[in-house]
Amino acid sequence: MTRNDKIISAYDILPVYKELIDEGREVKLTVAGYSMEPFLKNGRDKVLLGKVSRPLKRGDIAFYVRPTGQYVLHRIKKICGEDCYFVGDSQIAVEGPIKSSAVFAVATAVYRKDKLLKKGDFLWEVFEHLWLMLLPMRRMIFKFVYRSGQNEKS
Repeated sequence: MTRNDKIISAYDILPVYKELIDEGREVKLTVAGYSMEPFLKNGRDKVLLGKVSRPLKRGDIAFYVRPTGQYVLHRIKKICGEDCYFVGDSQIAVEGPIKSSAVFAVATAVYRKDKLLKKGDFLWEVFEHLWLMLLPMRRMIFKFVYRSGQNEKS
């Protein structure tokens, strides 16, 4: 960070981002939080967000506002009529129903480790399809990965 860089609260800037997206502009947002790991890492990766211009679908990375006013970036697990159900890539609990009208942006691309990834790229497709299908097994996968990591440190 340089001397002229400013840190701005997400809650101050996100309404501005939402306004820009509503106007049809794309915005780049640095990922804050751990719920989208392992695909997107806190503080390292960025998402390019655009206005919802097509019907939402399973696997989309959507930016929405919870009824509490909290902004959330999660993946759509399923859609039932006007209701969406969401889950972060590092989560096992599904959130919903949330009205589809609460979704104001979708990820059109991501910068993962400074590399641009879009729909159709191998890693994007793995997380959009395979990782979502593995949701019922994530608890077991996370336990295995955590134990393996602990064993390597011993």
